[in-house]
Amino acid sequence: MLQRLGLLVTRWAFVEQCVSDLFILLTKGDPGAMPIVTANVSNRSVVEWTRTLLDIRYHTDEWQLDREAREALQDVDELRNERNALVHGLWGTEGPPGSACVQTVRLDRKEIIRDVVVTAADLDDLIDDILSVTERLLSILKRAKGEA
Repeated sequence: MLQRLGLLVTRWAFVEQCVSDLFILLTKGDPGAMPIVTANVSNRSVVEWTRTLLDIRYHTDEWQLDREAREALQDVDELRNERNALVHGLWGTEGPPGSACVQTVRLDRKEIIRDVVVTAADLDDLIDDILSVTERLLSILKRAKGEA
C-alpha cells in the first residue's frame, strides 16, 4: 500500500507540472522563469488562473483545445481532492485485511471527521485516473504548442 501511495504522489507531481506548463503556455511566459511563480503557489490556484486565462483569452470558437482543457482541469480538481485525502489523511490498520482506514478532517463538510477504507485496488484505480489525466494534459500541451 505504501509503494502505491508513493507512486500516487510522484505521478501527481507530474500532473501539477503539466498544469503549470499549460498556464505558462497560455500566458506566453518564459518557461525558464515562470516555474518560479507556479512552484510557490498551490496547484488549485494555478488551475484557477488557467481557467481565468481560458475565460479571458480563449473561447471554443478561437481555440479548439478550450473544451478539452476545461474538462481536464475539472478532472484535476476532482483527483486532487482524492489525492489530498489520502496523502494528508491519518492512516490506520483498523480496516479489513489488505486495506487501511484513512481518516480525514475537514471543517467545510457536514461530516467533519470521515473514515474511509482504502484498498490497494482503490490506489491502483486512482493512479490509473492520474495517468489518464496526465496523458490528456500532455496531448493538449503538444497540440497547443503546435497552434502557438
